[in-house]
Amino acid sequence: MSSTPRDRAASLEAALATALAAADAPGLQAVATALVDDSLALSVSVPLLATLVAAIPSLPEPVAIAVAEHVLVAVGARVPSFEAEVTGLREKLAAVYEAREEWAAAAATLRGIPFDGSHTLSAAYKLRVQVKIARLYLEDDNTVEAEMFLNRAAPLLQDADDQAVALQYRVAFARILDAKRRFAEAAMQYYSLSQLPPGTTAEVTADQTMEALGFAVRCAVLAPAGPQRSRILSLLWKDERSRRLDSWAILEAMQCQRLLPPALVATFAETLAPHQRATLSDGETVLARAVVEHNLAAAAALYVNIGFAELGELLGVSAARAEETAAKMIQEGRMKGVMDQVDGVLEFDTGADAKEAVLQWDAQISSVVAELDACVEAILTRHPEFALVAANGGGT
Repeated sequence: MSSTPRDRAASLEAALATALAAADAPGLQAVATALVDDSLALSVSVPLLATLVAAIPSLPEPVAIAVAEHVLVAVGARVPSFEAEVTGLREKLAAVYEAREEWAAAAATLRGIPFDGSHTLSAAYKLRVQVKIARLYLEDDNTVEAEMFLNRAAPLLQDADDQAVALQYRVAFARILDAKRRFAEAAMQYYSLSQLPPGTTAEVTADQTMEALGFAVRCAVLAPAGPQRSRILSLLWKDERSRRLDSWAILEAMQCQRLLPPALVATFAETLAPHQRATLSDGETVLARAVVEHNLAAAAALYVNIGFAELGELLGVSAARAEETAAKMIQEGRMKGVMDQVDGVLEFDTGADAKEAVLQWDAQISSVVAELDACVEAILTRHPEFALVAANGGGT
């Protein structure tokens, strides 16, 4: 005598309850396989599968992972029949992976959610999950995937009025710019975050705004020298909160166009994140390049012109490296100057105002010297004996 659909439903319900009570992974997997079989009516399978999904967080982690992964495989091509259950299961499984700091696995689980299925998902939900995926990939140092999901989330921002998720988006965006070494842009994003009033969302505290300010300073220091970085440094330097940062000393030195001593640079280097300490293709670190460029720009405030050999000594690099850096900065419009490669000299173009000031200073010196000469001539005319004293070496 064959069992009726009602008997089969009751049997599966009992088996599910028994397996859940015992946290029996093989038993739960067997029940899940039966639930997604296309011979079972959806009116029976969907509620029981929903019960199993809801119980996942209460299971021991190894059991939860084994059962959830089995369900996702067992569902296979029948996802359209169980979209809501699969979506909920992926969220719960991703939370388990995240708690274990398995960032890539958590992100991969969430990205399998059927965002474009027949089960309608709100713009707010899609935004929240895609920003979450981006953040998980950032934790895994996978900037490419993180940026892809953040770009997918961007059009949803205007349709989803969720300040907390919008803030998470902004933080993730700043971190991506930082990771891609677009330091000037990252600095501005971090500074914008640092200006949020504490309490804007539950995640915004005074400590976090100070942390964002510190990130802004780090990125500004690492940014390529030039007018854009100068504007950012000025903005950060004028912010009174910056004085409380450990990086205040290097920020002030850069803002005041001082040459950076090695000890100050070494102290600052200890505060950098691993990707900010990376070695570039030419064997130089990001910080080393930024320091050389800054010191070269600072030299423009000290010299009208300088030989490449002397410049290299000043920057702590070879003459060829100093010449190469100067050429690049001039070509990119980050510094004004003229290079005389024949004589090996760099002439700084400090602008018309600065040149006018130098000319006025030279004129004033010439005027003083001329007046002094006139005084000497007048004295020698009235006292010719002084000329004899001077000629004899000042003797009496």
